Amino acid sequence: MCGISGLIINNSSKGYLYKNLIHMQKQINHRGPDYSGAWVDSKLGIGLAHNRLSILDLSPTGNQPMKSKSGRYIISFNGEIYNYLEIKKKLNKQFPFELSWNGTSDTEVLITAIDLIGLNKTLRLIKGMFAFALWDNYEQNLYLVRDRFGEKPLYWGFIKNMSNERILVFASELNAIKKLPFFNNKFSNEGINKYFSYGYISAPTSIYNDIYQIVPGKFIKINYSEFKENNYYSPEEITWYSFVKKNLSKKEFNYKEVSNNVEDLITNSLSLQNNADVPICSFLSGGIDSSLVAALLQKISPYKINTFTIAFPEDDPSNKLFNEGPYASEIAKYLGTNHTEIEISSKDALDLVPKISEIYTEPFSDSSQIPTYLICKAAKDSGYKVALTGDGADELFGGYNRHLFLPKIFSLLKNKPIKLKKIISLFIKNIPLKNKGLLKDKRQKLINAIDNSNSLEDIYDSVLKLWINAENNILTKEYININRFKMPLAETTTESIMLQDIIFYLSSDILVKTDRAS
Repeated sequence: MCGISGLIINNSSKGYLYKNLIHMQKQINHRGPDYSGAWVDSKLGIGLAHNRLSILDLSPTGNQPMKSKSGRYIISFNGEIYNYLEIKKKLNKQFPFELSWNGTSDTEVLITAIDLIGLNKTLRLIKGMFAFALWDNYEQNLYLVRDRFGEKPLYWGFIKNMSNERILVFASELNAIKKLPFFNNKFSNEGINKYFSYGYISAPTSIYNDIYQIVPGKFIKINYSEFKENNYYSPEEITWYSFVKKNLSKKEFNYKEVSNNVEDLITNSLSLQNNADVPICSFLSGGIDSSLVAALLQKISPYKINTFTIAFPEDDPSNKLFNEGPYASEIAKYLGTNHTEIEISSKDALDLVPKISEIYTEPFSDSSQIPTYLICKAAKDSGYKVALTGDGADELFGGYNRHLFLPKIFSLLKNKPIKLKKIISLFIKNIPLKNKGLLKDKRQKLINAIDNSNSLEDIYDSVLKLWINAENNILTKEYININRFKMPLAETTTESIMLQDIIFYLSSDILVKTDRAS
């Protein structure tokens, strides 16, 4: 976790440029309180800033913005490159007489790789979570890059100052941009529509006009006259069909072989992410995903790992359905971890509500954003800077109800008369339910799926939307179809839905929640 920010102001004095850059930097100091640095070229009117949370190489040699050995590139980097040691080894072998290292940070390996083999080749090589700004001194281009799944955020866009000059700005969070003294961009109707439809705003849109999010797996190249968007990765590359087609065609697999291979892959991933120069913990809910992470992390660790969970007071019957504390405690006891249970009350949640807009910086309404923040705060208060979680497992392993039921509903009802669908929906609607909370919500999603089973796009959209036809209630007809998308191609309907979850729901909701909360 770090914060990056910057701007390009043509024809500005060094003092004016630096003043606004530092103002941006201060707004996201919470992302990186260990060190603040800035780089400015007043002749070109560009500045890059960095707020550092030290995870690898805690010494000053890991501070940023960082300049490459050749002097060509300057980088402000947020995230972690998990396979940086492997890349460093390859670079040492390929360029034995050209390399000398100042420190042991992954940032130095990243900018050195870009310097030696170029940005495109480096992006295909690295594994990690990241967003970074890269300035090319030779060609005078700015590159803004975001990781494959959108784990780290990056906003960018244009605003005008008091002199009506057009300024390019970018930052990890919107607060760094919208709290500039001359910021006056209006709200985006597209952003409002997405928020009221889904509860979050997906890339490339933001809540403001002319301010955008870098799309996961893409980078943009900007110079003074134009910008160009480039793909370096597509989620379709992770599908089983693509993997078999490229690497394992004509080979038969059995369940045991596949499951062992999956365990090895996850264990290897955890080994890479367990590499840090600071203490690491794990968030444990008692569910399959976080329990698997904790179990494999404990398996590879020579010491007892530290686990944290959120629990709700047992004396409140309404909390029983949501309380994961007892399940997490059982798993922790079985695994033998150092377990901490954080009990939160309704007062804890209500006290946090006034801070939500500052934490998430634009409209966001995931129901677990408050407990996620509270568990992150408890881990930090206990001295931890890094936490591994199970977030993202449902999208990769088919963990949501929609992965099971939507393909069946779509297959059964896609060509059936509307009248028949309405009869089925009416019958389901009138089934008496004891629980009016989660069961009522699930029933409504089932009805929505049945009513919208004409196409895969419609049925998927209907179960994700919080408010069907929100755009008709809020905005003009111009924005009614603004959220239309095409489902990604895959071997099966289920895999297509899972891929769309990765592209849309995971990056725009789940990863936003965990990034801002942490």
